[in-house]
Amino acid sequence: MVLALLFASHLAKAQDISVVRKLSFGTIAIIDQNSVGTVTIEPNVRPQTSSNILFVEFGHAAEILLTDFPRNRQISVQSTVYNDWFGYWNLGASDTFQLTELYHEKAIYTDSVGSGQFKVGGQLRFAGNGKSLSDGVQTLNVEIILSY
Repeated sequence: MVLALLFASHLAKAQDISVVRKLSFGTIAIIDQNSVGTVTIEPNVRPQTSSNILFVEFGHAAEILLTDFPRNRQISVQSTVYNDWFGYWNLGASDTFQLTELYHEKAIYTDSVGSGQFKVGGQLRFAGNGKSLSDGVQTLNVEIILSY
């Protein structure tokens, strides 16, 4: 009976998804508040900005680690952005920064022990609406769906 319980608990072991590093658009300086601009962070590519925005500190892609997934399996990766406008009360304007896109692989493969990893980047759009801005940090939730 004990062996059966141990075996059953091993089968019920849940997959683990860890955010090793969160997506960051870095610290930016906006040259003209009346001009639209973008910050683009793509996995494994140097961060880029449009001519209206400069990096004070570079950002980086998120790093996601999967463990205890099925071995040697293809995992499909899909993402959805909810409430894509940044800039609530602490940045001074609710329609100034927008997450327009997420960048990641469409599929990853787990290894022989059921582990895998992938990176997630994104594009941040500055509206250029002339609104006064304050220094601040803002977060936004996204949904990433893994299916196999």
